[in-house]
Amino acid sequence: MRQKLPDPKKAALYSALLPGLGQAYNKSYWKIPIIYAGAAGIGYFIWWNNDNYQKYKQGLLTYDPDDPTANTFPNLDEAGLERRVKYYRRNRDLLIISAGFLYLLNIVDASVDANLQEFKLYKDVLGMKPAVLNVGNSDPTAGITLSFHLN
Repeated sequence: MRQKLPDPKKAALYSALLPGLGQAYNKSYWKIPIIYAGAAGIGYFIWWNNDNYQKYKQGLLTYDPDDPTANTFPNLDEAGLERRVKYYRRNRDLLIISAGFLYLLNIVDASVDANLQEFKLYKDVLGMKPAVLNVGNSDPTAGITLSFHLN
């Protein structure tokens, strides 16, 4: 009996609608936690960098060189605040782009995995296992045997 293969277009569409759904359609369930862990990590660092960006931006807006005690960050001058604002904004923006790449990677992975499902049907054709080999007059040596099973 021939197994029905998943449709790559459907898998890509499902992953576009809800990340991980295409992987579930392909029965690659182990990939779903990886997708969501990556999204959670990127999301956390976007939030963290944006939070720091907003703090330093507010500190820069309220910076008064004549009254250092009134400044939010008394140990930083205006140039130091500007550097930190640029640093956290840049990191936040790069992480947002990374989130987009993760989303696209999720879609591409679902489509490619659906396309490669046919090769999983033939996994028993090639066998590989460890073996002890006697090569010439030398001592037994560890090796690998390859076997092809043709029907």
